[in-house]
Amino acid sequence: MIIFPSPYDHVLPHQIKVTFPDDFSANENTLDRVVGSLLGLAIGDALGASVEFRPHAYLLHHPVTDMQRGGTWGLDAGQWTDDTSMSLCLASSLITKRRFDPYDQMVRYKWWYKYGFLSSTGHCFDIGSATRQALDEFSRRQILLKNFYYCTTEEEVDRLPLEKVLYVKDFSCDCSSSDVAGNGALMRLAPVPLFYFRSPLEAVSYAGRSATLTHGDIKASDACRYYAALIVAAVHGDDTDTTAAIYGQLAGAYYGYQSIPENWRQQLYANQLITSIGHWLHFLGKQQSHSQQQSQKVIVQKPIPATNPQRQHQ
Repeated sequence: MIIFPSPYDHVLPHQIKVTFPDDFSANENTLDRVVGSLLGLAIGDALGASVEFRPHAYLLHHPVTDMQRGGTWGLDAGQWTDDTSMSLCLASSLITKRRFDPYDQMVRYKWWYKYGFLSSTGHCFDIGSATRQALDEFSRRQILLKNFYYCTTEEEVDRLPLEKVLYVKDFSCDCSSSDVAGNGALMRLAPVPLFYFRSPLEAVSYAGRSATLTHGDIKASDACRYYAALIVAAVHGDDTDTTAAIYGQLAGAYYGYQSIPENWRQQLYANQLITSIGHWLHFLGKQQSHSQQQSQKVIVQKPIPATNPQRQHQ
């Protein structure tokens, strides 16, 4: 399994040791689309990073046709921004916990915000105001958990299992107000429908749930549910107009990994890590239940100890 490092060790994504599952029963078509969706998200992010915040007129005269360095954030060609970082945080939670764990997801988003966890540069940048406010509120709410369970360190409260978190009735992982509906929830969405690709009802349900953590407006949840349904349909090869490619994560799910230009795949920062994560999402996603009843509750499975973030001792 992938061993995600501790955020306190400041390990960059390209330094993480990648592994791939021994999945001899994999459906090559769905695997190609799952990996393609995650890579498509990151590639779209990297392509757009160099011209972020440029006016429309500039883009008409200077269309982006390849990876470029520079831009607002001074990135190298192939490096990605907050969109991919938050997606990888979400994916790492799904892989580690083997379920939808909203508390663990918020903890990992907080790690990215505070420590640059899974950032292409090693620090947080390009964070949206809604996400920033939600993560600041989450950190404040963690004080309640820390006091309730007599935790002595941030690391200890971050490691609390979801069952203990839910036991504290005054605590909620939803840290946004009901009028916040930016695109920050949609940009990171792909890992949820990819993980639940065999259970469309769960994919749609959890996609909406993932939005409420940082974006409380119902419009954000509805957009995520709709987009999740498109991605699941694309992974399953539903050849209709509704699964036409809209953005990178949907285009990758529709056309697959092999259709992404090789030079883009090679230029993408930490491409092996992202590919590996895509494989693990597909492998573990195949194990998810088809039961409609289970879509209404948190699926409790034993986490994989090897994938909990590990401190790296020098």
